[in-house]
Amino acid sequence: MKVAISIHDVCNEHIAVTGFLMEALSRFPKTFLVIPQWKDQTLNTELVTLLKDQDLALHGLTHDTSAIDPAGRLLLLSRSAKEFYRLDRKETLRRIHVARDLF
Repeated sequence: MKVAISIHDVCNEHIAVTGFLMEALSRFPKTFLVIPQWKDQTLNTELVTLLKDQDLALHGLTHDTSAIDPAGRLLLLSRSAKEFYRLDRKETLRRIHVARDLF
């Protein structure tokens, strides 16, 4: 049986649980959905070290969920999947590059 595990909201605030999950699930492949500047915090170098050589996916630069979704389209996906929703292409790419450069 194949298992795919993704660990969401990996950030400074959740570093202890991230370390615990890494150890507890060490025999399984995992993808860490990172938020490098969670609540506008500077990325902790301890977290960068912890995630070295891991499979990472950007889950948002800051996890800003203030975007307005009048049609409710995102409600079906996630009530907090809004950070990139309101951004134009230029700002989206800027945030992606900032996050990439942090790791």
